Amino acid sequence: MRDNTMTLHSFSATVRHALKCCCMFTFVAIVNLVFTSNAIANKRTEAEHQITQLAQWQAAVSQSDFSGLVMVAHKGEAVFQYKFGLANREQNIPFSQNTVFDIGSITKQFTATAIIQLSEAGKLSVQDRITRFFPNVPSDKQNITLHHLLTHSSGLPHGFGLYQKVTRAEFIKTAMAAPLKFEPGAQYSYSNAGYSLLAAVIEQVSGQGYEHYLQTHIFHPAGLNDTGYQRVERRPENIAVHYGRDPNWFQRLLIVKAQSRSVGHSLAHQYRDPGPRWYLLGGGGMLSTTYDMLRWYQTIRTKNPTIMKRTSWNRLFNQYVAENDKKEAFYGYGWRVSKDDMGRSVVSHNGSNGYNLTEFTYYPKLDMFVFKTTNNWDDSPEALINQFDHIAIKEIIHR
Repeated sequence: MRDNTMTLHSFSATVRHALKCCCMFTFVAIVNLVFTSNAIANKRTEAEHQITQLAQWQAAVSQSDFSGLVMVAHKGEAVFQYKFGLANREQNIPFSQNTVFDIGSITKQFTATAIIQLSEAGKLSVQDRITRFFPNVPSDKQNITLHHLLTHSSGLPHGFGLYQKVTRAEFIKTAMAAPLKFEPGAQYSYSNAGYSLLAAVIEQVSGQGYEHYLQTHIFHPAGLNDTGYQRVERRPENIAVHYGRDPNWFQRLLIVKAQSRSVGHSLAHQYRDPGPRWYLLGGGGMLSTTYDMLRWYQTIRTKNPTIMKRTSWNRLFNQYVAENDKKEAFYGYGWRVSKDDMGRSVVSHNGSNGYNLTEFTYYPKLDMFVFKTTNNWDDSPEALINQFDHIAIKEIIHR
C-alpha cells in the first residue's frame, strides 16, 4: 500500500510538473506570440507610415501646379514612377513614359564621357592646352587646358546665348574674343561655353560630328536610343512643351503675377529655322526620356566596360574643383560631387533653359537613382519636390 501511495504521489507530482511545464511552455509561447505579433504590427505600421508618406506626397503634388515626371530606381531596377499633369496643355497630352523632354546641362555628362573616352584611346589628354586644337588662341587663353574646361575653371564666361543659329567657326571666334573672368585654374565659375569648346574638340579629334560621335560610342552601346538633338526621330506629340510666367514691364511695375503661357519645346527653334546652334551644343539642350535616363544610371552603376574602363569611369567622379569657399560641393568631369544632409555621397546634375528643370541624382552607397523633370518650373512646388528624395530613401531602406 505504501508503495502504491508513493507511486500515486510520484505520478501526481509528475503530472503537476508536466502541467507546470506545459503551462510555462504555453505562457512562453503566448509571450513570444505577443512579441512577434507586436514586431510584425510595428513593421507593418512602419511600412504603412512610409507608404502613407509617399501617398501623401503624391496627393499634395497632384493638387499643385506641378507637371512632370519623377522616377526612382534601386539596385539597377525602377522602383516607381509618378506622372503629373500635362506635357502639352494645348493638345491635352499628359506626361507618360514616352514623353521626350529637355535634360539641359545633364548633356555635359555625355560630353565629359566622350573626352575621357578619347583620352583612354590616347587621342588627347585632359592636360592638353586648347592651343593644340584651335589656331590663333589669344595670349590670355593659351594656358587653358581641357581639364579647365571640364571643371568650369577656365575663366570663360557662362555663355553667349542659347537657341541662336551659330556655326562652329562663329562660336569659336566669339569664345576666343571674350574676356576671361579670372586666370585659368584660379577658381570655379560655371561655363556652358567651355563645354561647347569641348564638343568642338571631340569633333576635331574623332573626325565625326559631336552628336554622331555620342550616338556611336555612348548612346547606342548604353541603350540610349531616344537621347540626342536632331539625329533621333521624334513624334511631335511626345515632345514636352515648356510653360512660364514672363511678366511684362507693367506687371513687373505693379508686381502682378503673369499668366502661365507656352514658350514652345526645345526643338521648336530647329523646326522654324534649321541650322547649327553652337552656343548650345555640348553644354545643354539635349532631349531624352525617363527610361533612357534609367539606362544611363544602369550604365554608370556598372561602369559599363563596353564604353570605357572602370578607371576611366572613376575619373568622372573625382572632386576636382570646389564650387565655393565652404567646399560643400565639388565639380568633377560633367558631374557635381557632394554629400546630402546625412553625409551620404551624391553625384548629380541638373539642367534648365529657364522654363523646364531636370534633375539627375545618384546615391552610390545606396545604389539609388532619383530623376525629376518638369516643363513648368515657375509653378513647381520647390519645397515639396525637394522632400521627395528623403521620403523615397526611407521607403527603399525600410520596405
